[in-house]
Amino acid sequence: ENISNDYGWILKKLDPLVKLTNNKVWNFNIENISGDFRALKYNIGNKFGWHSGTDKGHLSLNKITCLIQLSDPKDFEGGNLHFAFQDDNDNFVKAPYKKGWLFMFPSFANHMVSELISGERYIMRETYIGDPFK
Repeated sequence: ENISNDYGWILKKLDPLVKLTNNKVWNFNIENISGDFRALKYNIGNKFGWHSGTDKGHLSLNKITCLIQLSDPKDFEGGNLHFAFQDDNDNFVKAPYKKGWLFMFPSFANHMVSELISGERYIMRETYIGDPFK
């Protein structure tokens, strides 16, 4: 089977959703996608420590990070996306997700992915950019 690497159709669907959400929620000055659209695979033992989606030591152009959950959560354990915001029980907020869900957040929000205990987790990621925050 011939599989094309042209993901333009996904970005065409993503773009209006991001712009609508941005206009209603954040109203950031976004100009375009970063062009760094990629699929990411987490294997058992993989994790991603606390970080933000901004560039270290530079004026970051990154405004909105978009994650699309490709794997069904019943097919893996762990690999949870957490944000550095605490709920009423002092736990870091865990992002809810299901297969096919789009999750978007300001790129400057500190977040992490807990260790994957079993299975494999796949996501797609894109970042929207614009002038640095002032």
